[in-house]
Amino acid sequence: MLSFARAAAAHASDVIVHLVGVAVVGLGAWSELARRDQRGMDVDVHEFAVLGDGRRLTLHRGRGFSTSATRLTAGQVESSVLTTVLPDDAEVTGEDHLWEWLASLIRNHGVAVTPEQLKAVPYVLEFGPRLSALLKSED
Repeated sequence: MLSFARAAAAHASDVIVHLVGVAVVGLGAWSELARRDQRGMDVDVHEFAVLGDGRRLTLHRGRGFSTSATRLTAGQVESSVLTTVLPDDAEVTGEDHLWEWLASLIRNHGVAVTPEQLKAVPYVLEFGPRLSALLKSED
């Protein structure tokens, strides 16, 4: 468990938050259509953690992918999202996620978690409403 001082230091604001006994029950990547035109499309991707009390923590933003395709299938989007969030050296290391980095991002929110604990929770992919509508219109 994080000490009160460490939990407080993890937050840059003047608000002190100390979470006790909250577990991570899921991880995932959320993706949303950011741009689509005749040149292709951009899709934003961020990863999140789901806590046992139902809260959802955004772990990072600023990732995504671009394609010159003007049409995509759900399988193509899924593959591109996974390529975006998975480590570049996954085939070499055998690690399918950057577990230590994800755990540190969650700890920055005041939740005590280890990489081993994260490996045991489900990882899901979610498509935002604009991306979902695009994929439905492509069926």
